[in-house]
Amino acid sequence: MIQALNKWLINSRQIVRHNLKIIFGDKFPFFLLGAFAFFIFIVAINLFGDEPFSGESVYSLLLFEGIIIVFFPTVYSVQNDADKRTIEILFGIPNYRYKVWLVRLLIAFLVCWALLAVLALMCYFALVSFPIGTMIYYVMFPVFALGSLGFLLAALLKNGNSAAVVGIIIGLGLWLLSEVLSQSQWNLFLNPFDDPDMAGQIWETTIRKNRVFIFIAGVVFLVGGLLGLQKREGFMP
Repeated sequence: MIQALNKWLINSRQIVRHNLKIIFGDKFPFFLLGAFAFFIFIVAINLFGDEPFSGESVYSLLLFEGIIIVFFPTVYSVQNDADKRTIEILFGIPNYRYKVWLVRLLIAFLVCWALLAVLALMCYFALVSFPIGTMIYYVMFPVFALGSLGFLLAALLKNGNSAAVVGIIIGLGLWLLSEVLSQSQWNLFLNPFDDPDMAGQIWETTIRKNRVFIFIAGVVFLVGGLLGLQKREGFMP
């Protein structure tokens, strides 16, 4: 029993390590450095600014960081397999590609969660007190939805650069739309730590409905991306 468990752990570690190399690729360190550089830049500006940090501003900062971190492994998910010449293997075994990409997306979201937890701890000890667990919980909903949208675009367009351009345009459109929707439950960028213009119970209901909406949208994008992998010919170089 112990030997079987050790063997499973070793195999799991090797699988995770192999998939990390593929989904994050050689360019991911630049995205990661850019995310941390932006984080330090924004924190430095606010430290020397007139307005103090609050839970609302920390949420917005962590959300943007999460989008940057999850952007590359999802939008370039198919492109990385094409570059590594592993896409033929994925389509060579029936239904194997679905399992592999689901595992890779799970790894990408877990890595994003871990990095956001580190940034949240830094904000907590250096800037302002806030419920760290609740903060990460709320941030991961739009990160999951936008990451799944990136995967959907990657599966439909079959090219990382094209998916990145379309994803950025859609993201900017949703961000501009958030100004119109403001504190609506349909706002993808709804900030749960915002000071609402409504009663507390109504605000809590709005947040709960908003998170359900975002989660369902993320699942729809994820399923759409998996269904977009059905035609083998479109992915072969």
